[in-house]
Amino acid sequence: MLWWAVERNDIATAALVLGRPDLDVNLPDHSGATPVAHAATRGRTSIVQLLLHDPKIKVNARDDYRNTPLARAAEEGYRDIVVALLGHRDIQADTRNSFDATPLALAAEAGHLEIVRLLLERREVEADAADLEGCTPLARAAAMGHEQIVRMLCLRVDVDIQSRDRDGYSPFAWAASRGHSTTARALLERGELDLKPLDTNK
Repeated sequence: MLWWAVERNDIATAALVLGRPDLDVNLPDHSGATPVAHAATRGRTSIVQLLLHDPKIKVNARDDYRNTPLARAAEEGYRDIVVALLGHRDIQADTRNSFDATPLALAAEAGHLEIVRLLLERREVEADAADLEGCTPLARAAAMGHEQIVRMLCLRVDVDIQSRDRDGYSPFAWAASRGHSTTARALLERGELDLKPLDTNK
C-alpha cells in the first residue's frame, strides 16, 4: 500500500499506512530502490518529507546501482527534495554509486546549478572527486557545456582544473572537443592551462 501511495503521490494514504507497526518503510522494489528513493526520483516532495519523519527510514539506502535517494534527486534536479534530504540527521552527502560518481558529480553533469551550490556548502562533500573513469564534477559539467557550474567549481581552491581522466582529457579538452566555446573560455579565465594536444577519438 505504501508503494501504491508513493506512485500516485497520495499523501493521505501514505500517512495512514505509515502508522502501521508491521510496515517495512524500507522495502525495496525489483531495482533495489526504497519508497523514499522512488519518491525522490519522481519529484514527490511531500511524500519524501513525510517518509523522512519515520524513525525507521534508511535515508542512505542504496539501489542496485548504489545510488542513494539524494543521488537520485540531485541527478533529476529536485531542489526541494535535496534540501529535505540534506536536512536529515543521518544523511551522507558524499556517497558514491557503482561508477564512483557522487551526488555532486551527477548534479554537475545534469546542469542543476542550485543543487551543485547546496552540495558544495557541505563540508564533507569532496568537490573534486573523480569517478571510475577519472572524471571529476568539473569535467562532467565542462563536457556538457554547463558554464555557470564550471565557473562555480573553478572558484574552489580544492578543484584541479588541470586534472585528466583515464583517456587523458582535461575539463578544457572536454569543453573544447564538444564545441562548448563559452565553457572553454571560462576555464581559460581561471588561469594557465596545459593545452598540449591530445590524440582524441571522442
